[in-house]
Amino acid sequence: KPWCRVVPRLPDLIRVGNEIARTTQSKRFSTSSIRGLQSAASDNVRNDDDRSPIILVHGFSGWGKDEQLGGLLNYWGGMRDLIMDIQKLTDNYPIYPVFVGPFSSNWDRAIEVFWQIKGGQVDYGALHSARHGHERFGRRFPGLYPAWGPDRPIHLIGHSMGGQTSRTLVQLL
Repeated sequence: KPWCRVVPRLPDLIRVGNEIARTTQSKRFSTSSIRGLQSAASDNVRNDDDRSPIILVHGFSGWGKDEQLGGLLNYWGGMRDLIMDIQKLTDNYPIYPVFVGPFSSNWDRAIEVFWQIKGGQVDYGALHSARHGHERFGRRFPGLYPAWGPDRPIHLIGHSMGGQTSRTLVQLL
């Protein structure tokens, strides 16, 4: 797909993803893994002003910022704000978590991810909505990275069902 790009240093991203998954249990995140993430993501960067953002997609029954314990519990890091930790060590590399229906289908979640990135009102599609018995339109989002397109790719990182959601989004493009 023209809006997606295979990351040449995929093993680094996989290693970092595995360490992110362990973070909530061990409360640690190694500097070498964060640098691996920065290196893997920056391999596709054309210049300092064009850093393809990382979009984090949570898994089944995941939650968004301020939705658990009044914001004290982060999906990405537990009691720590892992995204902030990574950004401090990577010169504020653009990382955006998206928040989708925790128990929704991958189709619905993928559509929500798309509109959160591009901006606009979620449209699940007339046929899909009628077939599955829910409203056609959802929330409206300002857009995390409205410039996303063939010349402005993104990196999708999904945890658990978030990986399936990301793959569904790629298939729908």
